[in-house]
Amino acid sequence: METLIESDAASLRDAAIILLANPEDLSGLLTETELSELYGDLTRQLSRNEELSLAQSASELALGLAENHLAALETSGASALELNEAEFILFNRLSQLAALYRRHGQETGRAVALERRAGFIARRFEVAGQGGETLTPLGGEEDDASFETVEVFFGTNRAQIGEGPRDTHSNDRGPLAYGRMEITVPRDRAPGSIPRPGAFDIQGPRNGVHIVISNTHRFGSDGFDGALSQALDNDAGSARSPAMFVFVHGHAVSFDKAARQTAQLAVDLDLRAGATFYSWPNGESVGAYQVSQNNVGLSARHFTRFLQTVLAEAGESEVHIIAHSMGNRLLLEALEQLSYQADGSGEPIFGQLIWASPDVDAEYFAAVINDVSPLAAGMTAYTSSQDRALQLSQALGGNHPRAGQSVPLPQIAEVITAVDTSSVSTGIGHFDFTHGAVNDLRAVVWLSLPPEGRCILDRQDIDTERQFWRTVDDRPECDEDAFRRAISAARLFGPAAPERVSALIRQLETTGADPAVLEDWRQAESVLARIPSP
Repeated sequence: METLIESDAASLRDAAIILLANPEDLSGLLTETELSELYGDLTRQLSRNEELSLAQSASELALGLAENHLAALETSGASALELNEAEFILFNRLSQLAALYRRHGQETGRAVALERRAGFIARRFEVAGQGGETLTPLGGEEDDASFETVEVFFGTNRAQIGEGPRDTHSNDRGPLAYGRMEITVPRDRAPGSIPRPGAFDIQGPRNGVHIVISNTHRFGSDGFDGALSQALDNDAGSARSPAMFVFVHGHAVSFDKAARQTAQLAVDLDLRAGATFYSWPNGESVGAYQVSQNNVGLSARHFTRFLQTVLAEAGESEVHIIAHSMGNRLLLEALEQLSYQADGSGEPIFGQLIWASPDVDAEYFAAVINDVSPLAAGMTAYTSSQDRALQLSQALGGNHPRAGQSVPLPQIAEVITAVDTSSVSTGIGHFDFTHGAVNDLRAVVWLSLPPEGRCILDRQDIDTERQFWRTVDDRPECDEDAFRRAISAARLFGPAAPERVSALIRQLETTGADPAVLEDWRQAESVLARIPSP
């Protein structure tokens, strides 16, 4: 099971405190097996971050749940296969906790006892011919302390030039094709960053240091052969509502770069299950801007068919779309085509549509956006006056403003939540949605929070009826960390989040917790009170 929040150290510790303080809150949402898996995964991540006390508590919970599950099966007449699977889970929980006790340098006697129990299970499997030679604790490369492996799906109308895993598609046009990749993402990485080897790095891409494409599999031209649907089904037992995203990149982006961007987003947004991208042939340099413009129309037709395939496989899962830069043109044209085919029910077929730094003529965007808005449950645009890429696009396009440049046209503000990220822009100001505005983006795709409920935003009136929003980078009563904790708790516990956080604070007060930790959660409680109930 995937972790419930993003995996940076601060967020992981916050989630662990909540989960360990209120384990009963998940008992009605997950089975004992799923809960044991959840706490086992939490143990591994906490151990990697040297949070050994919290890891030990999580591991003890995981072991207890595994023991209860096996005992229940033994008294219910379960099949041999079910019992074997339960014993395999118990073996891993025993081995995990024993390793933690030894690493902690304490409870050596208990470690020995746990290892004996694990060894007994392993020997019995070997005697019974169940493959004892492979019965080893979960771990290995996929659980390496320095990185995690993310499964990413893709569609593309680029021409294939190799089998992979890297440099598999050129910038020429090709037929629509589908595939899946495995990409490793370093755990020690700032949100929004995509580490790559430098020009003089002779060792090349390395797991745990860079985001690395490690495997590529192709499905052909008809779809994902049920693999995307299966990935979402595997995540259906999580405590959160099922959701996935599709990312479509902009100008001057290679196929491999789009794949790495998608893996980065999957981890930073904690939307790993079914993470998907669409890659289209474009001008892979600033000077080849016209190449991208020429490829938008044809690529949008392929993208439309691709989205229909994704929707068919997604089933009940909510599908968000994140379009960046010129990728917004593909999305806009694809939505126009889908709107012509709509069934007339008025029901949205997508979750949240994210228009990040849209490199689209502002007047054209305003003319079309109202027609396609019924296709989505919500729409948010991230804009910036500091976006130098869009300033260049405006100059190349006859000096016509782009939709992603700061204050929106009134017609756009009528139907879309426009967020001006100028105050938190970094670099060239073209990737604010993954950097300075990432917590606002999380609030949108996790909770569908309206802008009024996002206290890191300020309302700016265009006229008496229309407005847009600006990010605030210095608001003591609602700082970024408090907002992140609040939306993480709201995502995890839903309407019960205020009560659960209040209970956690009372417990911290009673146990004499670190005053700084206590104050962090008091701020989060205050922010949580401003978040409207779903």
